[in-house]
Amino acid sequence: MTRREALVIRGRRAIRLIAGSTMLLVVAGTLEGFVSPIPWWSLDEKLLVSALTAVALALFINLDRGRTAQAAV
Repeated sequence: MTRREALVIRGRRAIRLIAGSTMLLVVAGTLEGFVSPIPWWSLDEKLLVSALTAVALALFINLDRGRTAQAAV
């Protein structure tokens, strides 16, 4: 593989990582800005939102791994 080909392949991966990180930061900021300061929600309700977010993140990561594995074949 030439240097140019390697740069293109690694560049695509880097862009995907940056996009994914940006999306995660936007979601985290949104939750922190809108859910955390709600005074009338109990701690249990806030922990439920946290658990649902963790499940959604795990599903997203697993779906992305499956898609990446299919693209490699």
